[in-house]
Amino acid sequence: KRLAPTSASREQLHAREGGVAIPHLVPLPLLGRSHRRETTASAAMAAAAAAAEPKTKYDRQLRIWGDQGQAALEKASICLLNCGPTGTEALKNLVLGGIGSVTVVDGSKVEQSDLGNNFLLDEGCLGQSRAKSICSFLQELNDAVKAKYVEESPATMIDTNPSFFSQFTVVLATQLPESSLLKLDSICRSANIVLVAARSYGLTGLVRVSIKEHCVIESKPDHSLDDLRLHNPWPELKQFAKSIDICDKDPVVHKHTPYIVILVRLAEKWADAHDGQLPSTRQEKREFKDLIRAHMLNVDEDNYKEAVESSYKVSVTPGISVMKSVR
Repeated sequence: KRLAPTSASREQLHAREGGVAIPHLVPLPLLGRSHRRETTASAAMAAAAAAAEPKTKYDRQLRIWGDQGQAALEKASICLLNCGPTGTEALKNLVLGGIGSVTVVDGSKVEQSDLGNNFLLDEGCLGQSRAKSICSFLQELNDAVKAKYVEESPATMIDTNPSFFSQFTVVLATQLPESSLLKLDSICRSANIVLVAARSYGLTGLVRVSIKEHCVIESKPDHSLDDLRLHNPWPELKQFAKSIDICDKDPVVHKHTPYIVILVRLAEKWADAHDGQLPSTRQEKREFKDLIRAHMLNVDEDNYKEAVESSYKVSVTPGISVMKSVR
């Protein structure tokens, strides 16, 4: 028979044996249907929470490059050659951003001089592998990122094991001599891998990117405009907007009125006072913004601020963009 843990308390469920928690197992038929439903529901809630966690964790950057950009970042695999201050800083930013995996290649031990220029190292790391110490601290910054290390000189790795680099998306080479860098560039280009070479000299430095022709297939233009049909709302939207009193003096209700409703109602009010015409000139658009502000009860009403910022959408001429028609 299949076995499954009972729904007993944590103390009753687990027994300590050799420092490892071992669940007591009972035959699955003894579990009731209600328990199995609760278990299924709990598993579904846990899965939903796990799926939502990255969006909450990376919320700010998702607004910049969207889900596709974040997905590409999470699939990327980075190799860092030499984990000095320049490479460590770059890797730290990638790890915090949610990069898929990182591999550090460095054959050096942590010395006293490293403590003065590498913020991921401390006195407890002295004499230990620099690559191992850096990976340990990077893992603490974001445990969702896989971090590995190789204790070997990057120059030796380039000469003796060039196929090692074929597993990565990007190779970040720091403080490498030119002879090794040229060999590495040839290796990366043949495998179609992005090579980023960085070198720092005190307060100055340089960064070079070596890559074959790179085509951007999906761009995200800043001039995209949502068609909210505010110039001519459909009947259901009009009916919904009229069902909400935008003059309600209750501050809670007032600040939670959707900004689209505010625009629909005030655009209708404007049109009634201007022979059915919406604001078109610069002066009229400025007056329409003043009309929106006049309905605010408090300065912290974000919905009215959003309505002011989106007020231009009321005057947008309806139509189909060229890009949308092509797609």
